[in-house]
Amino acid sequence: PQPFRPELPYCPLSALSPQMECDGDCDDADPTTYDGALEVCDGLDNDCDGAVPAVEDDGDADGVKICEGDCDDSAIDVLPDGSELCDGLDSDCDGTVPGDEADEDGDGVRICAGDCDDTLPTVHEGADELCDGVDNDCDEALDPDEADLDGDDHVVCEPVEGSGLLGGDCDDDRSTVHPAAVQDFCDGLDSDCDGVLPDDELDADGDGWLPCDDFLDTEPAEGVLGGGDCMPDEVTVNPAAAEAACDGFDTDCDGLLIAGEEDADGDEHLACDEADCDDADPAVFIGADELCDAVDQDCDGDLVEAWDDRDDDGLPDCAEEQPSLAAAPGCEAGCSTGDRRSGGLRLAIPLVLVAARRRRA
Repeated sequence: PQPFRPELPYCPLSALSPQMECDGDCDDADPTTYDGALEVCDGLDNDCDGAVPAVEDDGDADGVKICEGDCDDSAIDVLPDGSELCDGLDSDCDGTVPGDEADEDGDGVRICAGDCDDTLPTVHEGADELCDGVDNDCDEALDPDEADLDGDDHVVCEPVEGSGLLGGDCDDDRSTVHPAAVQDFCDGLDSDCDGVLPDDELDADGDGWLPCDDFLDTEPAEGVLGGGDCMPDEVTVNPAAAEAACDGFDTDCDGLLIAGEEDADGDEHLACDEADCDDADPAVFIGADELCDAVDQDCDGDLVEAWDDRDDDGLPDCAEEQPSLAAAPGCEAGCSTGDRRSGGLRLAIPLVLVAARRRRA
């Protein structure tokens, strides 16, 4: 035992620690606290050096100190056995950040927050759709105009540079229609997407039939029924039409006309409707001028309606060859002494009398 020294203050031995208060024990009520004691993770100054170690802080007030395993004392959601959040932090302090919390492309959106491709900064939830063949907004669907629905390697939209896509497809439902196609199908479609249809693919009369013949019936334009329209400006004429009687048209476009429809003489009158009684003579049809001959020009069955027929033989007398009076006034060439055109009779009679007197003389 130390000798009693009256000049020193009284310093009783603590019952809880090996030191006396006067000998460096800064909390005589806590046996773990004294000068030289080991620091314990309790938030106290165990070694009585006047400072609590930083690892014993609970700066985020989450109830867990650093020395108890809090790996980020500035984040209240980070603590041992904590729930992993989509924040890029090791929320449960297990030493690893889950892979889906990464933002490798630096677009500000993590995989767990809706980035469906963390290698492309243009791809994440809420991004604008680009014409690049990629689901930019992560809605699990491509916009229709960049989907290449018909599989012809062309899309409707104008591709962004570097996308590798080919654009300009004017009909993404038909694989035969795209800018690289050849306009050689008879289908009524703008196959090469140049905005122009060949004349033989135009359905000018709207009857559903095209003038071209090599019709492609696999994917024709809407409303197109076929090719071979022989009169593309006449709606009643097409390969599906019934052959109309006596209209002068090849109504069903089979290359044939029914008997009497030909108008062989080109007088614009048809034999089938009884308007032309001789289709080999362009001067013969109903309404034609009747001539003084043996032909029924006006098709009324009467050859002498405008001429005299004194011998009643059914032919105009002026048509019977009489060379001596061929130039007689009021008659056509070949006018006879007995047959004269009506209206010319008065002039013809005096001339006949003069001729008779001359013969007597």
